[in-house]
Amino acid sequence: MDLQVIEMIYTGVMIRDEIPRLRRYAMAVTGNKHSGDDLVQLCLRDALSAPLLAVPELGFRAWLFGILYRHQRDLPSGGISSSVELTNYGRTELMQLAALHQAVAELPRADREVLLLVAVAGLSYMETGGVLGVGVEVVRKRLSRARSILLERWNVKSLEVH
Repeated sequence: MDLQVIEMIYTGVMIRDEIPRLRRYAMAVTGNKHSGDDLVQLCLRDALSAPLLAVPELGFRAWLFGILYRHQRDLPSGGISSSVELTNYGRTELMQLAALHQAVAELPRADREVLLLVAVAGLSYMETGGVLGVGVEVVRKRLSRARSILLERWNVKSLEVH
């Protein structure tokens, strides 16, 4: 089997395994499934057309999310939507999710990006730093600030945990 074919198969399998994370992150930043899927499609198109040698030392996942992140930055308002599609939830859950989504949308852009990459996409601090082009300490500071702002703005004490 040709080395190029093996490389394409390997890349395809690696990408396939990351699609759920990419979709979760893209939906979180766009606010709806369709726009999120469009963003993922752009990312996958670029990833599949790039040579595997383009993957940096940091790793495949960070490289893939870097592609998605660059496409997200090209969207109006950095891709974040102040509304979100919410279905299959009760009234209380809808209100809570809407409040959380709004609070995240209002975060400073740099803090929001770190929060979504770590909490929604599941990237490590090092991978997040690689995607954003910042150090791990910067990631930690931005994530801490985002969490503090959310705790301050969003009335966490009023939510019941089951």
